[in-house]
Amino acid sequence: LEHELDNLFAKFRRLAGESREQLILVLNDIKKNPKINDFNKLTQRKLNRFKQEIFELEKIASEKYKDLNSKKAKKLGVRLWEKAKKFVKK
Repeated sequence: LEHELDNLFAKFRRLAGESREQLILVLNDIKKNPKINDFNKLTQRKLNRFKQEIFELEKIASEKYKDLNSKKAKKLGVRLWEKAKKFVKK
């Protein structure tokens, strides 16, 4: 039984090695195909556009957040000033 398992394992390893070699050959053939390069370029362009849009959205969100924070800070400052004024009057 052990000998049989060793034989099966050896066959499995041999098949895995052959499959790996075949996959490498097919991948190399695919890489040589000009259509793949065109697809890769198209994908890169779309990804770059998407990154730019995300960057612009982050910039807009950051500006709105700063504006919101400055408004809140102004309100807080006015409230603190009013409380300080009342405290000084007492």
